[in-house]
Amino acid sequence: MLTAPAISGAAAWFGWDVPHDRRADHPAWLVLPLSALAWLFLVLQPESGAIALCHAPASSAVGSVTDRLQAAWRTGALGLMLLGWMVMTVAMMLPRAGAMLRHVAGRSFAARRRRAAAEFLAGYLAAWTLLGVLLVPLAAAAPGLLGGACVPAAGFLLAAAWQCTAAKRLALLRCHRTGPLSPWGWRADRDCLGFGLAHGKDCAASCWAMMLACMLASHALLPMLCVQAIAASERRARVPALHRSALALAGCGVLAAALALGGLSPS
Repeated sequence: MLTAPAISGAAAWFGWDVPHDRRADHPAWLVLPLSALAWLFLVLQPESGAIALCHAPASSAVGSVTDRLQAAWRTGALGLMLLGWMVMTVAMMLPRAGAMLRHVAGRSFAARRRRAAAEFLAGYLAAWTLLGVLLVPLAAAAPGLLGGACVPAAGFLLAAAWQCTAAKRLALLRCHRTGPLSPWGWRADRDCLGFGLAHGKDCAASCWAMMLACMLASHALLPMLCVQAIAASERRARVPALHRSALALAGCGVLAAALALGGLSPS
């Protein structure tokens, strides 16, 4: 049974200012049940379900990368992969937007607080959806380019390399940016939606490689938990130790390669 201290501790891990969010109807708390439902779907989804099937047509197609993508398109695998990407985004990335959602709600009048929160979330998820549209074909073609057993390991090694770049550090710094919001009218709607889109863009620029690695690992539980812990630690740390998270991701890549060579699943 969840207790108030447990909920407060979990929220504090994601960098929320918990004492200001104790009202049960505060919009920032909406992300917790949404994220929990997405995690439940990812954990309970059987191997024969939609998330597993979305990888099967692309990885089993014969021929060139173009043939694989055409097969994935005809069978609807690309659409299912995008659905899996969005469920994973809600589960893993939506809690990271809690602090900025609280910023939006706290600077909006009570009469339009829920509307402002919904507009911010719409912009945030739109940025991640656009990224998914770009990365899903790459994930579908990866088995043909690298070989099925090497795909998860390559994804985590790519994520580890991205952690060491200046672009990653700059994107992570931008994730803490706030901005002024108009109080009323269409300008308020524009500002909330635009702020959500900008924050989602910065968050996606910071975490795209880790999320791609999770997708290439077929949404396996252990890699997702590892990435969730790394992403949360980065957000709450004053000076993130990106070299340590790079080593952790490289370790996940080595583990994924060892499991693939042994014929085991990383989940």
